Amino acid sequence: MVAFGFYLMGETVFWLKSLCQLGFVCFVWFLFLDWGKV
Repeated sequence: MVAFGFYLMGETVFWLKSLCQLGFVCFVWFLFLDWGKV
C-alpha cells in the first residue's frame, strides 16, 4: 500500500512537471506571436 502511494505521488509529480513545461512552452509561444505582430 505504501509503495503504491509513493508510485502515485511520483506519477502526479511527473504529470505536474509535464503540464508546467507545456504551459511554459505555450506561454513563450504566445509571447513570441504577440511580439511578432508588433
